[in-house]
Amino acid sequence: VLDLYNETTGIVTFLVGDNCSVNQKIATLLGWMRSHRLNLEVNRFLADYETEFVALNNLLTS
Repeated sequence: VLDLYNETTGIVTFLVGDNCSVNQKIATLLGWMRSHRLNLEVNRFLADYETEFVALNNLLTS
């Protein structure tokens, strides 16, 4: 995709991915309990950034 816009990976700050098939594959590989524990840990980690998420959501939906 970057090639389409004559850009390089040097402009990439972060990547976001939320793909149902990928999520299901990870859950299958981890097993139900480990997948649930991973989800809890990710949510705990992201909780520190709740203020930023709310501000971003407000910006994108206004």
